[in-house]
Amino acid sequence: LTLDKLQYHLDCYCKYTQISCIKCKMRMERHNISNHDKLECPFRRVCCNLCGDENILANQLKSHMRNDCIHRIVKCRIKGCDQKVRQKDLTHHENNICVRPCKWARCELLIGPKEKRTLHERFFCGQRLVTCQDCGDD
Repeated sequence: LTLDKLQYHLDCYCKYTQISCIKCKMRMERHNISNHDKLECPFRRVCCNLCGDENILANQLKSHMRNDCIHRIVKCRIKGCDQKVRQKDLTHHENNICVRPCKWARCELLIGPKEKRTLHERFFCGQRLVTCQDCGDD
């Protein structure tokens, strides 16, 4: 290596020259950049094991899986239901599958899905409020 080519070598080829990652700006020796880019850089793109999204930053993966992933497991929000379902299925579960208590105060039945519960509350529940057709009393 000649002296006049040393700077070029250091700038472009020397594996021990300190360089910065273009994504996270971390300084390292040139020979480490490939491994850093594939396995260590917090700004590399990774795949979510739950939903398969391959466009998630490594430093946001935990948050994605905990808060945003539609395939994460969540608890049903309906009182009395302890089922766990995927986030993407939660609305369907709560509206069509989940059992809920009858809306009438003294009825202790848990009924689901929604259509069956609605029929019970409107027509069959012995605790529902009715009006006497003869005198109009509630």
